[in-house]
Amino acid sequence: MKNRFLPIAFLALIALSVGACQKKSDQNIALVLTKLDESKLLSYSEVNGVEYNDQAPVISINTQKEYQIMDGFGYTLTGGSAMLIHKMNEEARRALLTELFGKGKNDIAVSYLRLSVGASDLDEKPFSYAEIPDGETDLELKSFSLAYDQEYLIPVLKEILAINPDIKLMSSPWSPP
Repeated sequence: MKNRFLPIAFLALIALSVGACQKKSDQNIALVLTKLDESKLLSYSEVNGVEYNDQAPVISINTQKEYQIMDGFGYTLTGGSAMLIHKMNEEARRALLTELFGKGKNDIAVSYLRLSVGASDLDEKPFSYAEIPDGETDLELKSFSLAYDQEYLIPVLKEILAINPDIKLMSSPWSPP
């Protein structure tokens, strides 16, 4: 009984799927625009330069007109990712960092690197740059230390900078200082 039902169910599924299909050329393409000055927020409009053929919509891009400048693409280097990269053997680490940040033919050429300032949820353990015992204060930051970052993050960052000294760096805190 089960064996007879399976082919019928399969054919019914195919029939329903074909009926639900839409020709690709019937699909509409829209532009969603948000401006920095908030004069447009998630504003929908048609895309100019769209031609439709039997296969799919074709969008032509005017490369002569510049709308915005792309500053770069990149990754985040946290204490956790730096620790894992640092613990790789030297040859594998060098190959990874070169592939990511190098500018050679087969390299990705990442141009931006975000650094976490202080501990993040991706670090091996929580820490601060001014560790003090509970109940004490250190308003002059005499206990300030980059020791945790000096173990993994700073050495990996130095290797990245040796490969790509032009990389742009951005820092952002993930925890209170």
